[in-house]
Amino acid sequence: RVISKVRQELIQNEDINAILELVILIWRLIMFTHIFACIWFYIGANGDSEQSWIVFYEMEEFSTSTKYINSLYFAIIGVLTIVRQQINIYI
Repeated sequence: RVISKVRQELIQNEDINAILELVILIWRLIMFTHIFACIWFYIGANGDSEQSWIVFYEMEEFSTSTKYINSLYFAIIGVLTIVRQQINIYI
């Protein structure tokens, strides 16, 4: 809602509107990647303990933040792969 109000105020300036659209897109990518990382972390931490990615990569003793960073890495690679495939469709 707040973004819509700001967007309406700034819609006259095309440069500012383009920058705002870019910021919104980046924010959505960050949030999507974070949610995906949290889901991947949850699966590793609460899934089948013998087949968990945490066990597979021998990360049981690592800190929670290290496991989250690994989950985030996986999520970023997954998102970039999806984006790259979408771009290749249009090329």
